[in-house]
Amino acid sequence: LFMAIARTVLRATADRHASAGACLTYLNQSLADQKAPGMFATLFYGILNTRTGVLEYANAGHNPPYLLSPGAALRALKDLSGPMLGVFDGLQYLTQSTTVQPGEGLLVYTDGVTEARDSTGDFFDAARLEAYLAARASQPAEELVSGLHAEVQRFQAGLPMTDDVTVLALRRVPSRA
Repeated sequence: LFMAIARTVLRATADRHASAGACLTYLNQSLADQKAPGMFATLFYGILNTRTGVLEYANAGHNPPYLLSPGAALRALKDLSGPMLGVFDGLQYLTQSTTVQPGEGLLVYTDGVTEARDSTGDFFDAARLEAYLAARASQPAEELVSGLHAEVQRFQAGLPMTDDVTVLALRRVPSRA
């Protein structure tokens, strides 16, 4: 129910606020006003200009997304705009910015990916995720997502999932001359 409220408020807010940080500032205050003890949300919210490749984003305590550049090093977008949403009143979330170049991709994921465990209790963890992404930096977005889901399932070797594994990927297509 808390996540449904957060999603609804974000959708309504996105039309009224110009920046990602302003959206999360408003969303945070709306959730904090609910006074729901122990309830919070992490969120990465981005606005991509598909013509210029400029990605304006705000990150409220969420796992850092990865920028994938074929033939170059993987880059985590580690800058947080503020802490998780719904806990602290009166926070201002900052808008960050980067450029997604033609051919580059972006991968956003939930902590269910890196917190998946195998039969010995080991986590899939960020290092394993980074190795997977580095080896597949040029794959189409659909293949990155389906392949990562399959890789996490292989790692768990049939054990039940303890959290959701949600992955979103996009790739900026080079413009045609």
